[in-house]
Amino acid sequence: MTYCKGSGVVKNFFKGLIFVLDCADEDRFHEARKEFQKIVNNTDMKGSPILVFANKQDQKHAVKATHVPNILGLDKLTNHAWFVQPSSAHKGVGLDSGLNWLIEQANRNKKRKRYILR
Repeated sequence: MTYCKGSGVVKNFFKGLIFVLDCADEDRFHEARKEFQKIVNNTDMKGSPILVFANKQDQKHAVKATHVPNILGLDKLTNHAWFVQPSSAHKGVGLDSGLNWLIEQANRNKKRKRYILR
């Protein structure tokens, strides 16, 4: 939460991660995992919820969303709520469900946090 001095406005900020994995490009899974781990291990992300869109599920050779936790190392994370949403951005499939999950997490975090005026 941030207090804008002089304006009397209090703003709430929510930290979360939306990560999109191209499930049809297995050649780049190692690179994706490396980048994902770099982001998640940043101290600013501690405890933040993680939404992963397992994208391109509409493509014939795409890796199934059930394999994504192992690919990215989600199954080893202990201090983050995470959710893998099968999706096809091209067709607009799965986007609403994933974003609704993240909004639910934001609402839960709002109830748990203590607010400090600065």
